Amino acid sequence: MRTQHALHTLKAFPVYSLGFVKNDKLLLGGGGGATRSGIKNKLRLYDVDETGAKLDLINELELEKDEDAPMSMAIDYEHNSFICGINGSIEKVDAGINPHCRAFSVDMKEDMKPLIKFERSTQLVKEKNSEAFQKVTALSKDGTLLAAGSSDGKPFNQVTLVSYPKLDLASEPFTVPSGELFDADFSTDGYLIVTSTTNIYVFSPSSAPSKMSPSTAHPQLNLIDTIPVPASHPNSSFRATRWSPHDSKTAWSVINTTSGSSKDRRAWVARWSITGLEEGGKNQGKADWKVARIAKVATRPITVFDVRCVFLVFSTT
Repeated sequence: MRTQHALHTLKAFPVYSLGFVKNDKLLLGGGGGATRSGIKNKLRLYDVDETGAKLDLINELELEKDEDAPMSMAIDYEHNSFICGINGSIEKVDAGINPHCRAFSVDMKEDMKPLIKFERSTQLVKEKNSEAFQKVTALSKDGTLLAAGSSDGKPFNQVTLVSYPKLDLASEPFTVPSGELFDADFSTDGYLIVTSTTNIYVFSPSSAPSKMSPSTAHPQLNLIDTIPVPASHPNSSFRATRWSPHDSKTAWSVINTTSGSSKDRRAWVARWSITGLEEGGKNQGKADWKVARIAKVATRPITVFDVRCVFLVFSTT
């Protein structure tokens, strides 16, 4: 049976981030960005029917004038909450005031319209540069740690951990030494993968509490491995890496071809078989990452990738 698709056109509302807060509740972040295009930046909540054919706007939260659009998003499914990367106005950013990491909740009461509520925010990027923004937002599987990554080339290619839901600083920022930051993902047992165009950086939770926030029980993450693009694929770059939903013995990476004609920019997905990671994390040693399989999946670069249940989901340009 062919998979059914439903296309929904949203008039004058470019979408930059999205996620389901419930199976039938879709959250979209979008708008005209920091430019004065006349398109307001908003968080929109839609009701989705079982077939996906019907999409009804049930509520929205308009951001302050001249703020940027929600550029990245992570969903806390257990508590009907979510975290977004939203820059303040250019004037505020240039003044060093930019609480860009923002937490919201969706208040769902019986017989009442769901309400999007701002909860709290924090500022992780201290540089006065309006071009730097929170490009990556990832929540740990147990819902206690948030990885927020900002990117606009050096020196803004960095990832910082904060506690969730309080958004207290939980680690020193990690500056990606090579390539452009694109993705981050937590495994079920707490390992963090950060993906740049040139490398996969693997972090392990330490038993030592964070020096930045000693009052919390959140661990400091330590870099234990750096995995380059496979030698079998020169002139290529990583786009994303995601753990298996079940354990940290398997991961999948998207590898895009960067050379050749624009009509033949092939995209590949590599499946990694990982052994010794748990031991490596404890002893600060390296695990063994082997490409178990690699397959061409598209003739255009992949821009979005995720792993859900038994499916690998992606979109191309």
